[in-house]
Amino acid sequence: MGEKLRLKIQYKYSDSEGKEKKASKTYSNIKSDASDENLLKAGKELEKLSSKAVEGIIKLSEKKLN
Repeated sequence: MGEKLRLKIQYKYSDSEGKEKKASKTYSNIKSDASDENLLKAGKELEKLSSKAVEGIIKLSEKKLN
């Protein structure tokens, strides 16, 4: 079986009391041949749809070794 890719977006925001919070959202079923550049573009487009500031855009790769 091939490599499985996921895109993780990490967010930083303040709650109603002003405390800093962190959250993340992971998107599965990413095409295995998606380039880093295209994943970064996708993450930046997702940031435009969110009310929270993006702290990080992460490519997660999983590959079975045996």
